Amino acid sequence: MTHDRMPTILISYDVHSPNSPAYHELVGAIQSLGSWWHHLETIWIVKCDRTLVAIRDQLKSHIAHDDQLLVIDISGDTAEWFGVNEVGSTWLKSNV
Repeated sequence: MTHDRMPTILISYDVHSPNSPAYHELVGAIQSLGSWWHHLETIWIVKCDRTLVAIRDQLKSHIAHDDQLLVIDISGDTAEWFGVNEVGSTWLKSNV
């Protein structure tokens, strides 16, 4: 699958212990999925060829039972933003 055809996945979470080792493992797991963008505190956008279920299942092992995780395919959606630096804007323009 080429990079351009790879789905664009939005990942968001609400983790109640952001300083825990599990949180850092969650961040590492998200980064391992593929090319990623992370300029907002709890939002990641990743180019990844895995299914939403596979991504969810991989990431949920890094969060506690009282945390929340959201995984959405935003491929082909339109997006607008404000206040994102040039590097972040360039990534978004190329990948969303």
